[in-house]
Amino acid sequence: MNVNSILLFFRNLQAAICSYFEYEQPVLKVPQMSFVKDVTIGEGESVTPSTKFTKTWRLQNSGYFLFITVKFFAG
Repeated sequence: MNVNSILLFFRNLQAAICSYFEYEQPVLKVPQMSFVKDVTIGEGESVTPSTKFTKTWRLQNSGYFLFITVKFFAG
């Protein structure tokens, strides 16, 4: 085998693999949400250190599944 035939083999292999993943990949239905707006403490606003506060966002369910409550638990 010469170098050109090896390169042609791998180019065809890459095209076949990319075509498989592009067209044969199943669409995953997962929970999704989209940010709509800040309800409390807007973008760029500050809170003084050691102040307890509640941050609230408006979210929209943009996926296939119904969800009732979204809770932030770290950060």
